[in-house]
Amino acid sequence: MTISNTQNYVTVVGDAMTTTFSYDFYMGGSATYAQLVFTSAAGATSSITASSFSVSGVTNTAGGTFTYPLSGSAITASESLTLYRIVPLQQSAAVANQGNLYPAVIENEFDYLTMIDQQQQTQIEQLEDTVADIEAGEIGDIATGQVLGNFSGA
Repeated sequence: MTISNTQNYVTVVGDAMTTTFSYDFYMGGSATYAQLVFTSAAGATSSITASSFSVSGVTNTAGGTFTYPLSGSAITASESLTLYRIVPLQQSAAVANQGNLYPAVIENEFDYLTMIDQQQQTQIEQLEDTVADIEAGEIGDIATGQVLGNFSGA
């Protein structure tokens, strides 16, 4: 397999009706890698617990769907959800000296490293956006993403 998509996340906007949304990247083979973040109309963000949403297609390289909420009202047009693939930063393949070396093991590790690269690139871009907001004079709560006010650096 190869990782052909450069994204490790998708953001969808609500419409007060839809509860199942699509994503178009490889989830890494495990639903435990899925992290869902809710953004309110005011811009505040919060993580959604894994028991409150479901993800399908985690072994499909072309992606699948996620459902939120599992019961209750759909998110509104002023709210959004961002589904991230967050893989543990670890190396799990072991290659024994003078043992069998299977190409699939190497391929899987390269895929995993690519997923880590994509994940960290997303984090770098989000940090750059935060720094740009600060330079523009917006002071926010990093934990919630909510803008608390503006300031003049002069």
